[in-house]
Amino acid sequence: MSIRDTVAATYAKLAGKGLAATAVLTRVVPGAFDTTTGTNAAGTTTTSACFAVLDSSSLKTLGFKFGEGLVQGGEILATVPAKGLSFDPAAGDTLTTAGVPFVVIDVQPTYAGDVAVMFSCLVRK
Repeated sequence: MSIRDTVAATYAKLAGKGLAATAVLTRVVPGAFDTTTGTNAAGTTTTSACFAVLDSSSLKTLGFKFGEGLVQGGEILATVPAKGLSFDPAAGDTLTTAGVPFVVIDVQPTYAGDVAVMFSCLVRK
């Protein structure tokens, strides 16, 4: 079993115990701008189901991880396993859990060698 498999299995067990939430990561890519109509063409939306552990750590802890000037009050750390994602989370994506959408502000991957095994996402409502 790879480290990615182990991390994913751990998150699934946490979800079974109510310690992780089911979530959906969403990326919207707008279509090209049409100068004739002055609007964007239809874009694409990609979603990926996942588990997330939400942690409302102190601003000091989050500031240490993501940068003092970036973190604002009320932001949450959401960790997501990499296995099974159809794309790596990035700033601007949306993480929705329990019907509540959070905007991804920044992402810090955790690697085992050169393979991402999980992502720490700074998110805000």
